[in-house]
Amino acid sequence: MEAVTQELPTATLSDSLVPGQKPENKSRPIFAQAIMATLVYITAICNGLTSGYSAVLLPQLRANNSGFEINEEGESWIVSIYIGSTSVGCLLSGVLMHLWGRKPAVQIAVSCVCTGWLLIAITSTYPVMLLGRALGGFGKGICTPAVTVSLEPMQSKHL
Repeated sequence: MEAVTQELPTATLSDSLVPGQKPENKSRPIFAQAIMATLVYITAICNGLTSGYSAVLLPQLRANNSGFEINEEGESWIVSIYIGSTSVGCLLSGVLMHLWGRKPAVQIAVSCVCTGWLLIAITSTYPVMLLGRALGGFGKGICTPAVTVSLEPMQSKHL
């Protein structure tokens, strides 16, 4: 038995053009995409700076004039609470993006990171320092997947 193949008519862009009309360029310029990607990934750079901040912070807290009385266990908490809250933020980022969308998820993440830095900057107590580190880590955890997913609709299909 022979298979019957039927060729379906295909419409091309030139079929819908008026004679003499040039086709519109529907793709985004590569330079504009590079600018958008750079702006979005600035958050990733900020996250990297925040991750390494404890290496600068701990020697300053150990100094006699810091106002903090901190032991090795306290130093360990300052470093580890950031990492732990980052994990929680990563796990919740998918839920936040599903419920509210990518843009609100990134806005929540940036708000958490900014609030965390603000708390770290103005605090004179150990618990508020931990809260600031936890908020920063939580924001980083939300931001990393949300930013990566947000870039997908901005790029051209041919890149």
